[in-house]
Amino acid sequence: MKQLMGSSDFKRKLTAAYNAGKALGPVVQELLDDGFLQAMPQSEGGHGSLQRLTMVVQMAEHVRTVNTKKVQAYIKAHADVKWTKNEDKTHSFKFRDKPSVTLPEYPWFEHNDSSHKATVDLDVMKEIKRLLNKAAKEGATIKDDKDMLPKIRDLAIENGIQWQHTEKKSAAGKHTKHRQPA
Repeated sequence: MKQLMGSSDFKRKLTAAYNAGKALGPVVQELLDDGFLQAMPQSEGGHGSLQRLTMVVQMAEHVRTVNTKKVQAYIKAHADVKWTKNEDKTHSFKFRDKPSVTLPEYPWFEHNDSSHKATVDLDVMKEIKRLLNKAAKEGATIKDDKDMLPKIRDLAIENGIQWQHTEKKSAAGKHTKHRQPA
């Protein structure tokens, strides 16, 4: 059975682990930055090679203290690449088309942070139509306690979305069932 560490030993090892972990993020970032520079096309001062970016991911797979999926996603977000299996059963990055690389503006460990996510344009009418068509197709019953469906119906009619609804009163409250037009 293992011996219990003393408080001073535990605190010393905890501090060492903290310092090592804190230092690892910036070192991996330096390696990634260099890999992106090497991956740039020759016309932009690079070599067009993905070897260094591949080596960083392979290091992350073996070290297990670096989130490999996050590093791969970070690389894919900044270079038009895919992670492929080679004939010798190893993996590496390959360009999808011609070499295309953008230099990152934030570190890899912040990737997927909400402040860095791309915003998606939302077509409200398209989403309403999709939901109404899904409800009609599945014969779904939709709870409408705030009486919003008549307003949505009017909005849909104004925007050329065709759908039909019938209202049913149930013991639990007001429900509306949507059906596709005949």
